[in-house]
Amino acid sequence: MPDLTLILNLSEWIGIDIEGEPGVNVPTPSPLDTTALGALYFDSYPPGIANSTLEEATERSYHATRCESMIMGSGPPRSEDMARVRYMVDDVDDAVAFYVSKLGFELDQQFGSAIAILVHGDLELLVAGPRTSAAKSMLDGSTPGPGGGWSMFVLTVDDLESYVSELREAGVEFRNEIVDMQGRKQILCSDPSGNVIELIEAP
Repeated sequence: MPDLTLILNLSEWIGIDIEGEPGVNVPTPSPLDTTALGALYFDSYPPGIANSTLEEATERSYHATRCESMIMGSGPPRSEDMARVRYMVDDVDDAVAFYVSKLGFELDQQFGSAIAILVHGDLELLVAGPRTSAAKSMLDGSTPGPGGGWSMFVLTVDDLESYVSELREAGVEFRNEIVDMQGRKQILCSDPSGNVIELIEAP
């Protein structure tokens, strides 16, 4: 169940009027309500930070992290066998459009411009924008961002050549040509933020 006290605190912080007090006749919000609240919070987060004292900014950062944890757990139960991958992206809407229309993912939940949860079989993909807790600066001052390496997940398809041809026509960018390793065909493509996805033909 979502943290009702946190929901009320966040609603007050960003100007959403929810009746009731913690523990006193407060209705349990639906996943849609929680999604909307999370989206509104994240979308209001950067301007607040820009005009905050250090103490206020720290408080907002704390609530942002708790808010993300809350909304990430607000959806339907996940299979324990499901793999979960997070990709940092420049634009969550662009990422959702790419993975749904080009690679056959299903959109499970989206929290405004902050983060979206996509599903493909037993793979759960989190596409996280610059406003999530995962984008906070590291100890050395660096900031996590998209396209930062060669770690990737792999999607298996039945007919790689036909699939690649369709994706090329749809404007998907590929990093290489199809590699045939003794009958095992594979190729790398990129999402709109430069993150790498490997496509492999089923044996």
